[in-house]
Amino acid sequence: MASRVNTRFVVLLTLGVIVLLGLVVVAYGVVMKSASDLAAKGDEFMQQGNYKQAEFVYSKAVNKDSSNIEYVDKWISSLEHLIPDTETEYR
Repeated sequence: MASRVNTRFVVLLTLGVIVLLGLVVVAYGVVMKSASDLAAKGDEFMQQGNYKQAEFVYSKAVNKDSSNIEYVDKWISSLEHLIPDTETEYR
């Protein structure tokens, strides 16, 4: 006796596996980035003049390795270059 393949189940299962693999790849990228990788990315943003992104990435590097004075100095430098848009942001 031949049975039919439930195509809806197969499609949903395939989509579920793809989404799960995507989440695993993103989580791996977030967890496995080292402080030096983040600092290098911050250096790129500083050279481009994108100080807000550089500040964000440097802060992540400092969070991962707060004992490295170089990362802290780079973070402070990016904060010094950052000009707030409004007075409220400044405060």
